[in-house]
Amino acid sequence: CGEMNPENDFVVKSTYDETAYRAMAKATWKMFQKHRMEVMAYPALISVAIVIGFLLIWNWQACPVWLRAAGIAFVILQFAVIPLGARRAQAKTCRKAIQDAKKRGAYPAQVTFTFLGDRIRTQAGEETTTARYTEVNHLAALPGWRFLFFGQGAYIIPTSAFSDAAELDRFDSFLVEKCKTSIVILEGEPPKG
Repeated sequence: CGEMNPENDFVVKSTYDETAYRAMAKATWKMFQKHRMEVMAYPALISVAIVIGFLLIWNWQACPVWLRAAGIAFVILQFAVIPLGARRAQAKTCRKAIQDAKKRGAYPAQVTFTFLGDRIRTQAGEETTTARYTEVNHLAALPGWRFLFFGQGAYIIPTSAFSDAAELDRFDSFLVEKCKTSIVILEGEPPKG
């Protein structure tokens, strides 16, 4: 189980740079934070917008023009809160990941993943770690990227590391089989695997 099987196993190289961390931040937002923010924020935002809209319509003639304009702008801005929050949250996640990487010393880091029959071996510089496929909580895909989430962390895999679409499809199928979970398509076309 510790040896490579060239027919089934994969060796993938990734560079953990700003582009990779931006992709990871976007995937993290779409996988975990967006839904939570929508559940918590949207009901309140919609309620406030409805009340203000109703008051504006009810008192349209009595309201000065500046108050009408302010009310309409406020209602519109209520629905911009989540997209603006998304950008801020993703930028903060990316900055934190880069700061943490710089503290560890290697930025941008060159990471080699070896996907074996029973586990994933990761090498970054002189440090080697392993994780079992059962430790993967979620698989996710963005155009150009695959992510393996482990609790608070993620492996970031660029699809450019694969020689062609067929090899990427084989990798996707391999991950789904080993991790016993499907790949969540966060954006773009679903993987064929």
